[in-house]
Order: sequence, then structure tokens, then C-alpha cells
Amino acid sequence: MKRAPLKELMHTLTLLLLIPIAHGAWTGFDLVRPWVGGYGSSGTTPWKKISTDMGGAMPALKADSFFGGAVTYISDNSAPGRFKIAVGAYGESSYTVFGPYNGTEQKLAGAVYILTLDGQMNVEASVRISGDSGNGPPLFENDNFGYAVSYLGDLDGDGIGDIAVGAPGAIFSATWLLFLNIDGTVKKRK
Repeated sequence: MKRAPLKELMHTLTLLLLIPIAHGAWTGFDLVRPWVGGYGSSGTTPWKKISTDMGGAMPALKADSFFGGAVTYISDNSAPGRFKIAVGAYGESSYTVFGPYNGTEQKLAGAVYILTLDGQMNVEASVRISGDSGNGPPLFENDNFGYAVSYLGDLDGDGIGDIAVGAPGAIFSATWLLFLNIDGTVKKRK
């Protein structure tokens, strides 16, 4: 078996090295990518801050949302030159949309954002997945959904990457398998 040269391997691993770095009240993170040559060579910047005030089409984030506490790349062949990442925000609240607790705020229920980035790492679109949006799972107070996120590959064979999301919770702990639609919303969950 012939091994690929390191330069080719670096190009196949083009997208990113994701390193969440806290900013202020945890409402953003730095997106770090490998670069060839020295710092700033070829006019590139080795990092990009993604938060409410920078990074493109981001929704408003509340202080202490812990946005960026967990980050993973999601493979998606639907948009050449674009890529998606899943970003945990386990400190966010959501509202219950079922049963006797319908409409009740669930503090620290958590959320995950699916961000579509262009080649310059600007946010082009974002989708929030939580108990009250994006067809997310039912969540309760202190579930901390989004504490961990991991890319699982394309488990259902639809060409769109799927993710696992950790919710360590104060009462119940869970890991949710989320099968995603092309727009970043949840198609089905387990």
C-alpha cells in the first residue's frame, strides 16, 4: 500500500483544527485552522473568532450560554466550498413544548448550533437545536445538552453527517444520536 505524501495528507485534512477558547462570558470561541509556512503566510489568518459580534450570521447569544464549550466538524457534501460544524451551548435555556410543563422555561437545558461556514470561515447560516427548536429532543432544566458533541459519520446513508450530543444532566444523563437534515435540523433522534 502506497502512502500519501504529507503535503497531500495536509490538503485532505484541509478543513480545521477546532479549539474552543473561552471569550468573556462564554459567548464565543476561536476557530483555529492549520496553515502552511509561517504565521500569516499566503495572506491567511490561522484563527477566526466566532461569536455573536463577529463571524457572520450568528444569532444573539445570552451571557453564560457556554457557546463553544464543545465543537466538532460535520461532513456534508451538499455544498462544495462550504462546511458545517456543530457547536455546543450547554448553558442555554429552552422552553418545554410538550405535556403538562408546556411553555415552562428550562434553565441550563442546553442547545447545539449547526453552523454553515464558507471558505473564509464566516458563518453563512446557523440552526439551533434544543428542546424548543430544530426538532431537538425533549429537554429539562439542568440537562446541559451540548456539553459534548461528536461527529459520527453518515450513519443513515443520506450523504449528511450525523452527530452524538452529550447531556450529562443533574437528574438524568443521556447521549442523543441526531440524524440531520441538509438544513441542519434534526431528521430523527435516538
